[in-house]
Order: sequence, then structure tokens, then C-alpha cells
Amino acid sequence: MKSTITTIIPTFRRPQLLEKAILSVLDQTYHGFQVCVYDNASGDETEAIVRNLMKRDSRITYYRHPENIGMMANYEFALSKVDTPFFCLLSDDDYFLPSFFETALQGFEQHPDVVFSACGVKAIDEEGRLISDPMNLWASEGYFPPREGLEDMIERPLLPVGIIFRSELIKKVEIDCDKEIQIRWDTDYLLQIISQFPYVINKKICAMFFSHSQGYSTSFYREQKDLLEKLNGHLVATNRMKNRLLKRLRFSFESKSVVRKAFARVYKRDLLSQIDSVPITDMLKDGPKLLKAYRKVVGVDQLFLRYSIKVWTYKNAAWALPWIRRFLSNARKVQNKMPNEME
Repeated sequence: MKSTITTIIPTFRRPQLLEKAILSVLDQTYHGFQVCVYDNASGDETEAIVRNLMKRDSRITYYRHPENIGMMANYEFALSKVDTPFFCLLSDDDYFLPSFFETALQGFEQHPDVVFSACGVKAIDEEGRLISDPMNLWASEGYFPPREGLEDMIERPLLPVGIIFRSELIKKVEIDCDKEIQIRWDTDYLLQIISQFPYVINKKICAMFFSHSQGYSTSFYREQKDLLEKLNGHLVATNRMKNRLLKRLRFSFESKSVVRKAFARVYKRDLLSQIDSVPITDMLKDGPKLLKAYRKVVGVDQLFLRYSIKVWTYKNAAWALPWIRRFLSNARKVQNKMPNEME
């Protein structure tokens, strides 16, 4: 069978997980595909594992960069080599379920004008516990014309591991490889696409996203020195994504209003998660910094004021703690004495 789908697997030093990812492609019920592994100069047993699998299946190809060119440059290189009508992106630590290709291709058959067909993805942790199922939170499934579903994509972005794309998108929509947006490049890419083209989604679970300590997003946050840097990284990427989308929607006032409100909710959610993760003892130091970073991007609104009050309360409670302790201690003493006095 002639290959119609190119599965791109960028990899770097995760040979065992990579093997599982490749095998998940080979197990597909639809067989018209090729698997292209792009090794970012791992320098370990990655090549040996892939070449061993190549002996079993000629649909696998392997390319090793002489040196590590970075994650996004590796994606760009891989996309430039696609020569099939469709392509999909599979991280070396994720994997497909057997019916993924077959299910996604049905979307193209039913709606020939769509540019991607997305299936459900479950995110799991290292213990196999469910973290999220973003598509399940979407209001509906099926066919979406351009710009429909923007709100859902902003607040509950689809995971690329569950999507097959038409290869014509490679020239029509560029992936932003700038380091500022790298943590959210996939959502940015999908937003650029759906703001211009129709797409289809099927909520059937067809792929698994593996969230673990060595994953890219986890390592990104681990490299940040403190809480403020983590929030800043997210805010900068999110703001850049928002501004690009608003620019593309410049003649659609209704869509722009929806986008602004959705991004405002994302900003608030991100800030809330950061604030809730800060121990009260650190709130004196980190709380005002978080709010300042948030205000710089979003501005002041009721939610900002609510968080300001929360931080102010923590801050002033610290000054009041000795007094509160004395008050409670005296109250307990009085309470303990009362029964004796009544006798």
C-alpha cells in the first residue's frame, strides 16, 4: 500500500519510550504510512533501537543530526521532508492507539475540505493516572468552519498527538519557532490554522499523552529559577499567541471579542494556579511579584483586585500572627477557667 501519512517522530535521548512510540504506529489498523525518526544527536542507543526496528519494517526511516539543533529546528527540518498527502506529529514519549489513523482519516472522507482531523487524547502521568482529557470538555464534536471553536481551543487546547494534518498546511501556516513562544508553540499553531480553515474532531480516544519528569514542558519549568520566571514565561508566550491571533482576526470584531475574553480567563487561571501553589510563608515575597507580572500583561480588573486582597491579607496576617496567637492563647485560658469558676 502506498504511504499517505508521514508520522514525524523527533527524538532526543529517550530510546525506550521512542521504541514504544514507533511500535504504536506499526500497530495501526490502517497501513498506508511511513515513520520518520529525526534524532537530535542523542549519542546513546537510540540509533541501534531504531535500526533494529527498521529491519522488521521498511516503512521506518531514520535521520541523525550531527549535532543537537534544538527541538523546534528539528520539527522544521522534519516538516520540510514530508512528501505524503498527510502528516502527524508524535513525540517520542507519547503513543497512538491502534485505530487512530483509521478514525482520523474518516474525518477527511466525510469532510473533504477540512485541513486537519483530530481525535481524543488522554494525558496520563507516570503512574498511568488520568491528568486530563481536553477534547471531552469541548461543547461538541464534528465539523467546524473557520473561527468556530476558537474559545475552546484557547481554554482547552487540543493535543497535537491526536491530529492528522493535510500536508498543504506546511506551506500555508508556519510554526513559530521563537524561544519566547516555544512552551506554547503547538496551541499557537492550531489557533493559526482554525482561524483560517475548517477542521473536524472526533472525541473517540485514539492517542495518549505522557506527562512525566523528563517531558519538555516539565523541564521547561524546572529550568526557571523561581516562581516569577515560570509565570513570566507562560504570560509572554500566551500574550504573543493572543496578539498574533487578534491580528489575523482584525476584520472580525465578534471573533476578537470572544478571543479577548477567552485569553483573559486563561491569564486568570494561570495566575490562580500559581498563587495557590505558593505557601503562605512565601506569599510575602512572591505574591506582589506575581500580581505585578499579571497586571503588566492583563491590566487591573475585579479578579486582579480579588487576588490583591488575598495577597494583602497574607501579608498583613504575617504581622498580626503574634497578636492572633496571644489572643487565641488567652481565649483558651479563659475557656479552661470557666467551668471551675462556675462550680
